[in-house]
Amino acid sequence: CIFRQTGPENVLKETLTEIKKILKSPGCRKIPIVVHSEDDVIVCARNFVSERLTPIFCVSNVTGKNLDMLKRFINLLPCSKNWDKLVDLPLEFQIDADWSVPGAGTVISGTVMKGVLNTTDPVLLGPMSNGEFIPVSLKSVHTKRQPVKEVHAGQSASVALRKIQRKEIRKGMVLVSPASQPHSCVEFEAEVLVLYHATTISLNYEAVCHVGSVKQTVRVVK
Repeated sequence: CIFRQTGPENVLKETLTEIKKILKSPGCRKIPIVVHSEDDVIVCARNFVSERLTPIFCVSNVTGKNLDMLKRFINLLPCSKNWDKLVDLPLEFQIDADWSVPGAGTVISGTVMKGVLNTTDPVLLGPMSNGEFIPVSLKSVHTKRQPVKEVHAGQSASVALRKIQRKEIRKGMVLVSPASQPHSCVEFEAEVLVLYHATTISLNYEAVCHVGSVKQTVRVVK
């Protein structure tokens, strides 16, 4: 948890108390720890993998208070995934941003979640507005501002696309291998754990669903 310190001190204390209450509730069962020192940072980083401990950082973007401890905590965290095991799977490249570059055309950026992105391999782009995935060709692939031939799972990259207009791209789209036989859907089943909510959640309730870089309104239909 990261809190930006604003408003009176009593409001901050009330917010921290409420967050601790939610984290300790039967549906969550976490151990909240407010980080005050470098020792707290080390302890939290070492025990973070247990998924029981929840460090709380109170930071200020104005004064920079506690931002150094937050950065140190992030640097001490172990890798959350074993990306080496995902390299042999079919390609899945999640698109986070897009823009138009003079001389290069439509360029997308994102992260390889599975497999290997190679400039010569056939790939599919989608889902398009009609829900379909279309074959596309890649002009070039760059990572850390350097041209490369391939990018592996766990790495970020920018990709220049051929004959694709920027208006056809949006966040949440993916580049995938044809071997994965992708398909899109408008309905899905979900298990929702409600920690706290001010109103009743029932049929036809609408909320914003966050999946990766995607923010999409969904409605409870059953």
